[in-house]
Parts: sequence; structure tokens; C-alpha cells
Amino acid sequence: MIIILVHGTWGRGLLPGIIRTSRPRWFEEGSTFRTHLLQAMGANTHEPVFEPFHWSGANSLLEREEAGLALAKRLRQLLADWPNERVVLVSHSHGGNVVAIALRNLPNRAAAEVVTLATPFTTLIPRDIDRQERAIVRNGALAALCAVLFYTPLSWALAFMVVSPDGASEFVKGALLMGLIMGTIFWLVRFVLRWFTYSSERASRLVNASQHGWIPQDRLLVLRAVDDEAALSLAAGSIANRLSRVLSPLTGLLSLLLFLTFMLFLGYAIYHATTTEIVTEHLGIDYGPNRWQNGLSEAYAQEFLLAGAIVISEEYFYLPMSIILLVLVVLLFTSLGLAKSVYGRELALRSFAIDLDAQSSPDSACETKTLTLSRLTYHSNSLRHALYDHPDAGKAIAEWLQFNHRDADRKSALCVS
Repeated sequence: MIIILVHGTWGRGLLPGIIRTSRPRWFEEGSTFRTHLLQAMGANTHEPVFEPFHWSGANSLLEREEAGLALAKRLRQLLADWPNERVVLVSHSHGGNVVAIALRNLPNRAAAEVVTLATPFTTLIPRDIDRQERAIVRNGALAALCAVLFYTPLSWALAFMVVSPDGASEFVKGALLMGLIMGTIFWLVRFVLRWFTYSSERASRLVNASQHGWIPQDRLLVLRAVDDEAALSLAAGSIANRLSRVLSPLTGLLSLLLFLTFMLFLGYAIYHATTTEIVTEHLGIDYGPNRWQNGLSEAYAQEFLLAGAIVISEEYFYLPMSIILLVLVVLLFTSLGLAKSVYGRELALRSFAIDLDAQSSPDSACETKTLTLSRLTYHSNSLRHALYDHPDAGKAIAEWLQFNHRDADRKSALCVS
């Protein structure tokens, strides 16, 4: 018997080549898991050959697909070299998805027996997003960005325009320059948003990377735990999946509202500035170079008061409004993306383009063997997700392997792969 051990995300640590632990990891020789499994299999059983399968362990859908292809290549080699040996794949967490991808690339998925420990079987489904929703989110986010970038410089420019010579002409030049800059940023940000949020090509790439089809369930043992952290992440991902459908139009509308407040402030400032310009010209106020030498007349004082009013309106009206709206937009984007990113970092920026389906067991053509291990036998300070440390995990696997070996002929007739 050959037992291949497949670790999950960060199974070898965050920095496997730099930081080492004194305690062997669950898939390494001398670990608690391997010791319990050997003891449960008994002395009468021929000792199996353990082979850890190492992959990057990155929280990435594409990395898991690459690891699955490498594992499939290794399985083909083992099955060719040892056709009469039982091959058992024991995987933890997202290592189970690596195994499922590997079996997808084998001509016979029933060639190996599979044991999964706390695996969230993940499948991605592309969303059917209409053009109106795309436009709301993209253009709304773009408008919010432009508003935030330019509201402070513009408010101060308008304020000083009121009290400076030739303010109107300078304002026109500044407005044209600002329009050019904003137009350039518009297209750049639009391109970036399209690449990050609703790129159908990239979404399809991620969807294909997550497809693993069904595993013959007569050759699959699913072990899970009560209050497992993976189960909690399943719930978080499901909630985020639903919220992304409901709130994606709202995110764009909030962004557009932020831009509208910017335009409101701009119109308010321009109206008062141009009104003051007309009034002062009608009253014959001198805008010449000696205005600063003549001291502040009452009219000049009014101009300074208006300039201050423009700045104050920015600080007490537009600034709080923009901060509140911007925080809401950012929270909606990031919270939904982060909730889904537990299944792959690529989903952090594409949460609106893809729906997520994660289950504790994969699709099957017949019944599977599923065991829930009680948390009462855990140490109080251990993670529920570290199911390989459960003292009954090795026993459950050994009993299942023995049952599978005894009833192999009967099971093969019941479930056709």
C-alpha cells in the first residue's frame, strides 16, 4: 500500500524554506498522525509506504490547479510502476481540492482511494452580469475616485480665485487642465476596474481551475469536525456570495452618489465665485496689482469671507459626505472580497464576477462515507481544523481502508466510476 499525504494551504508554514519547526508536521515521519494511523492499522498489516506530496501551499486557485496536475502526473507514474498496489490519497483542507483536480486528469478516477480531512470542496460558477450593472459599478467607482482626488485642490483653487487678479481666466485654464487630467484618469481607471472586477476571460480561467467533477464515493472517506474553522469559512463564503449579488448595484449607486455630491459642491462654488466677480465689476472694485497695497476695503473683506465660505463648505459639507460614502463603498468591496478570498486570493478582487459553491462533500454518483469527529477529545488550545491531530482520525481511516479492501468486489458493482 502506498499512502500519499497531501497538505493544505500553508501546510508547510508561511515561509517553509526559512522557518522550521521542531515538531514534525502531520505528513512527515514521526508525526502524531502517522503514528496513530500505523497503530490503528495493526502489526498484522504490511506497513505502508508514506509519500508526502509537497506543493506551494499558497492560498490560490491557480496554484492548486498546478499542484493537481503535478499530482496527477505522479499518480500515473505510480500506477504504471506498481499496478497491483493500493494507492491511498490522504489530504487535509484545500489539499482535498488538489486531489480532486488530480483525479479529474486521470483516465480512471477510481484508481486511488481518497481520504479528506476538513476539506471545503470548492467550485466556482461565473455570474451572468448584465451590462447595466457593469456600468453602474465601474463608472460609479471611477466617479468616486475622481471626486476624492480633486475635491480638495478644486475647493482651494476656487477660494483663491475670488481674491486673486484675473481669477476668471485662471479658473478657465485650470478647469481645462483638470478636465484633461480627469479624462486620462477616467480611461486608465476604467481599464484597471475592468481587468480586476468583470474580466470574463480571467473569471473563466478561475472557474476552470476549480472544476474537479465528481469523485467515486465508494472510494472516498470524508472526515470533518464540529466547529471546524473550515466550516465557519464555508458559512462566511456563502453569506458573501449572496451579499455580492444583492449589493453590487448598491455599491455602484453609492459611488455615483459620491460623485454627485462632488458636482453639487462644484456648482455651488462656481455660482458664488462668478456672482461675486460680476458684482465687484459692477461696483467698480479695482482688481489691479495695487489692491494689496490699498488695504482691505469692505468689498475685499466680503471676497475673503466668500473664499472662507467655499473652504468651509468643503470641510463641513462635502468632506464628511464624501468620507462616509467612500467608506461604505470600500467596505462593501473589501469585506465581500475578503470573505471569498479564504478559498483563493484571486477572489479578493473578483468577488462580483464569480459565485462560489463550497461543500463539505463533493458531488457523487452514490453514497459516501462521512464521519464527524467529536471536539470533546481535542486539546482545548488546538484548532478544530487541525483534524489530523484528532486521536480518532487514524483509527477511522484504518477501519475504512480495511472495510474497502474486504468489500471491494461488492462496491465496484454498486458504484460505477
